[in-house]
Amino acid sequence: MKKIISIGVIVIGAVMLFFSNYIADQVAAGNQEADQGQRKLNNFSRIFSATPVTKEVGKEITKPYQQRIDTGRLTIAEYEALVKKLQIAGVIFIVVGVSMLIFWKD
Repeated sequence: MKKIISIGVIVIGAVMLFFSNYIADQVAAGNQEADQGQRKLNNFSRIFSATPVTKEVGKEITKPYQQRIDTGRLTIAEYEALVKKLQIAGVIFIVVGVSMLIFWKD
């Protein structure tokens, strides 16, 4: 029974690491998308930066898009923190599970 519990703890740790890797891949894709959107927005803003009046018009036009990018970056940061927590917990679970297999005698 103790070996089954130990193996279960190892499997839980491995699943945590697997999901953290999947989420990290999604976060990287989100970062690329946010960077690409920011570059496009910056290029669009430069068109309107000729005079102070057009600069303000450009800011108002791009404001909702900038807010969307900023919100996306906040969400990305939350998922980056989740990835780190899952990785740490996954490694801890694997180490504890292996330790249980080695040292937990019947």
